[in-house]
Amino acid sequence: MHKQEQETQQSNILGVTIRETCGNGFVTQIDAVDMDNTLHTVWTGVDTSQPGSPVDFLATWSPTSYLVKGVKIYVDTNHDTNWEEIDAVQLHGATAATGALPVISSVSPATANAGGPDMTVSLAGSSFAANSVVYWTMSSTIVPLVTTFVSGTELKAVVPALLTSKTGNATLTVVTPSVGGSAAKAFSIVYTTVTMPEATLSKDMMTGVYTATITLLNAGYKTAPNVVVATGALGTAKTGVALPISLGDMAGGVTAPITLTFPSTAGVSGHTASLKVTGTFTGGKFTCTIKFTLP
Repeated sequence: MHKQEQETQQSNILGVTIRETCGNGFVTQIDAVDMDNTLHTVWTGVDTSQPGSPVDFLATWSPTSYLVKGVKIYVDTNHDTNWEEIDAVQLHGATAATGALPVISSVSPATANAGGPDMTVSLAGSSFAANSVVYWTMSSTIVPLVTTFVSGTELKAVVPALLTSKTGNATLTVVTPSVGGSAAKAFSIVYTTVTMPEATLSKDMMTGVYTATITLLNAGYKTAPNVVVATGALGTAKTGVALPISLGDMAGGVTAPITLTFPSTAGVSGHTASLKVTGTFTGGKFTCTIKFTLP
């Protein structure tokens, strides 16, 4: 295990960027060197840098409470059949921590359908700065996102399509250089989403039976296999149509119509009631609700 040292001016640090130019993915540990030459392990983990071209590997941690004059980088010299090479090292920090830590209160949207294009998410919170950066973490992959500063309470970040190509759970954090990072907020990538974008409701004034004409939509990008409508209710009244109803496979962006009837016990004209449809597809399930004023 090779160790490479890098000295800098004395400062509190919260991260380091390592320029890897050969055999990428070899960093295993980073120690901070304080003014008394004492080593403090500030990062261990998996270096996710891919081979083939130079990569800037970023490792971050909470700001050190002590002044740091250098770092020691531990390298797995058996990682590549040729050799491992570092071209440059940049420490991130300041002579003293300034400002309040950024705080994320919400992320919108906080869910994406797998296989979609690049998307922009909005982060609401507090203590954001013009140099704040949003980071994406999924398993051992940590990626800085292109971040736009809107205000001290809002940031926008672009999530590349590559990061949402597969299902899984990720987190978003905000890091402000010389200050530190926020607590993480969850972000989920689901296989696809079946929704009910529209429905109409009519009533037979002779029998009191309600008829709901419903449109279901695969709002995602991947095919939803074996879509089945399992339940339907208007208020507390269950549908009179025999269920389940099989809709087969629904490709991304495709709609499917269904019609459900409900007894007069669903409610009195002028009252409100929720139309609720649930179902499944291979690999997922859905629940759709629309509120109506009964005709």
